[in-house]
Amino acid sequence: MELDNNNNQIYQLIVKSLLGTADQSERENLRHLMDKNEDVRRFYEQFSLRKDFIQKYRVYKTTEERTAFENFKHRIHHASIRQWAWWRKISIAASIIVVLGGISFLLIKKQQEYATQKMVAVLPNTSIVYLTTANGTQIPLGQNEGKEHQIDMDGIKANDKKGTLNVHETEEVKLQTVTVPRGAEYNVTLPDGTEVHLNAESSITFPTRFGKDARKVTLTGEAYFKVRPTNENTPFYVLTNDIIVRQYGTEFNINSYPLSATFVTLIKGSIGVTQGKDIPTTQQMSPTYTMLTPGYQAVCEKNCPITIKAVNLETVVGWHEGWFRFDNAPLSWIANDLERQYDINIDVDKKIDNMRFTGSISKNEDLGHILDAICQSSNITYIADDEILRIKEKSIISQLIHR
Repeated sequence: MELDNNNNQIYQLIVKSLLGTADQSERENLRHLMDKNEDVRRFYEQFSLRKDFIQKYRVYKTTEERTAFENFKHRIHHASIRQWAWWRKISIAASIIVVLGGISFLLIKKQQEYATQKMVAVLPNTSIVYLTTANGTQIPLGQNEGKEHQIDMDGIKANDKKGTLNVHETEEVKLQTVTVPRGAEYNVTLPDGTEVHLNAESSITFPTRFGKDARKVTLTGEAYFKVRPTNENTPFYVLTNDIIVRQYGTEFNINSYPLSATFVTLIKGSIGVTQGKDIPTTQQMSPTYTMLTPGYQAVCEKNCPITIKAVNLETVVGWHEGWFRFDNAPLSWIANDLERQYDINIDVDKKIDNMRFTGSISKNEDLGHILDAICQSSNITYIADDEILRIKEKSIISQLIHR
């Protein structure tokens, strides 16, 4: 739930309670409100449990207490590579301020204001998704303002509507590819009824009719699969980055962006993972699959054995549910996610690329607000430099100005 502006006093009580700055009278008042109003109690529980960067940033900034905002900076978990001793900051900064004085203040302020204004205009889901047919024809998808668009050409029959391509089975088998660029996502329902949610900078290649022995698709990037079982129990295979995933009817997530390991996470059911470039024929010996159970992830690196680990499923499938969810994630990983979602190039200073964060951010937010929330919780800042967003450590002057 969301409390409106008329409930600012309740906001204040909740924030002070979570920070431990509420006095006994305020704690009793909040307890009375939660006993009397179920909405207040539910909001308190949701707000204290979930780690939503943006909401917490906005709410905490409404408090007038300096202590509340300083504590907020430390509520979002992160680990900085290095910290300055206070005496060193004072001695170095003092000499710089004497020389530069107000000029530095104005430059930093203008630079950050410009960067924020530029990033606020950057919104997700603005790129065009394409279907490439067997004959190489490219068809833009999602261009009909919610109206259904029927496709019947080059061996494919499909309906395109509201961000979903529903592919119909055809007599002739033709390979088709849906490509999702940066700044977009798309849903594809395959001829067998399997649902695939493609993340940004991803593609899937599939036939217009599956065989009775196997259903096979090829993935690049990231996708969430809901595989439809068949009466014949025909196995479903995903080939990606020299990894084969096999199962019959279940839900799982595959992250296999180039230049990184492949992560296969099981949500429901059971799947097997093995290394290989293609599924075996009936004449070949079947490979040994590493089996997963729900809540576990296979980590597949080139030239290394497959390893299995338990994971937080909310973090893995957050993108599928409309969230960025980070669990002790390096800043460099977060930057990669933001690059794909907002179709922008981000350069992270190597001094801070291993700074770690835990929290959640709605994918509907504009980029400027996300960056502001992250930077307010740490000793970093960002600037817009031509077509590149640069995230870096705050200068000594900037640190002192914002204290």
